[in-house]
Amino acid sequence: MKLPDPLAAPKRGRPPLPKAEVRSERIVTLLTPSQRHKLTRLADLTGQTLSSVAHDLIAQGLDREENPRKKET
Repeated sequence: MKLPDPLAAPKRGRPPLPKAEVRSERIVTLLTPSQRHKLTRLADLTGQTLSSVAHDLIAQGLDREENPRKKET
């Protein structure tokens, strides 16, 4: 049985994501003060960062485009 090296530096941090899940592309957009306020409120209510909320909203919109549902009447 091989024992761990006590002098080796411990691995730190989160393990890397698979390449398909790495977020490497950047998009910059401008918001109105009202839109920023609404986004900030949503982030506060959900305990997320502004970036996470924006990412989730974009992902939801893209999912809707790829998988359109019947409009409920």
